[in-house]
Amino acid sequence: DVEPITRTAALWARTRGKKCLHQPHAIYHEYEKTAPGTDVHDIITATHLAAAGSYQRQWYEARGFPPENIRETGMLKYDKFINGGQWKDHARKLLKLDPYRNVVMYFTSWRQDTNLLGCNDGIEQSYVNFLSAMKTMPNVDVVIKARPSDNAKWHIETAKKSGLRCIVMTQHLEVCLQAADLVTGYGPTNGFITSAILGKRTVCINGFPNDPEILTISPDTQFIRDGIIKAFTDPVPNYMPFLAKYIGIPDGQATKRVIEYVRELFL
Repeated sequence: DVEPITRTAALWARTRGKKCLHQPHAIYHEYEKTAPGTDVHDIITATHLAAAGSYQRQWYEARGFPPENIRETGMLKYDKFINGGQWKDHARKLLKLDPYRNVVMYFTSWRQDTNLLGCNDGIEQSYVNFLSAMKTMPNVDVVIKARPSDNAKWHIETAKKSGLRCIVMTQHLEVCLQAADLVTGYGPTNGFITSAILGKRTVCINGFPNDPEILTISPDTQFIRDGIIKAFTDPVPNYMPFLAKYIGIPDGQATKRVIEYVRELFL
């Protein structure tokens, strides 16, 4: 509903009395509260909604979406990770990484400027501090997964200037995730849901203060370093409550449930 072309399609259906099913591409997280009506994502034009999980259902209900027109289905895009298994050794071969060294993967982020909460330099600050922290851990390999649309060139140049030996990728997210032992990054990105599905250790900078399964730290260099060490030392958390909250029970059947919902609505 936040893109003009899909909003146009939903409005076209609504003006003609036709049903329109929307599954949001992203999952909103319990992070910093914004009042309904203050963010572009609050615009809802579809008639029905396939919610990823209970938190997303509650989020839309608070914004006036009819509860009877919402069904929790899980999210389509995570089925492949749930059903795809683990292939860390193969992923490391593809990236030419040492199979005997720990691998830390960093998610770059994007500026959430659809409301004023996102207008800050936290993304840049945390990335620079992460590079500094990793320079103190020479026995760990680093993979940085940059989003192609989020100033990847700046992330590459900043990594070069830091002097840290690392790999910066703009594609092949799944390979990077499979290769990693620990995943970190700035903010409550959906990537942490994927890493939790894969059972990866996680350290989130300013990300999930209300979700204890995800170790959340401040962007200071020392805190990043200490957080990574702690995550490697502590047992891997049980991510099931975290996943259930945001994508329902991760059984790999979300696609099937969405198709069943479509069939009920349109046949």
